[in-house]
Amino acid sequence: TALRFVVALPILALLVSMNGGWGGFTDMSGRDILYLVIIMIGPGFGAMYLYYRGLEVTRASVAAVLELTWPLAAVVLNWIFLGDKLVTMQIVGGVVLIVAMAKLTMGNRRAEENVLT
Repeated sequence: TALRFVVALPILALLVSMNGGWGGFTDMSGRDILYLVIIMIGPGFGAMYLYYRGLEVTRASVAAVLELTWPLAAVVLNWIFLGDKLVTMQIVGGVVLIVAMAKLTMGNRRAEENVLT
């Protein structure tokens, strides 16, 4: 997560400056800044805090499988709530992810059963 901020922020700042996009920041009101702070603390920091607290009690194999749900969830939520149409590759990718998660989950269960017996 830290690497995302350390690498992404300078690159994004460079892209914004190259495209002359800093003007939008000068038009920000105090209310806009307050909304940004609320977004950073609530869904931003709050979600990361819960995520990393959950990782403390979740096995790495389970966390790895669950990580695969992020892109799938994003596509499905955009489809349901924003009305985005799904293209063939998104559907194929979703099926591949679901099959991969199922196979990984079944493999983990078999490995656990073999250890117990």
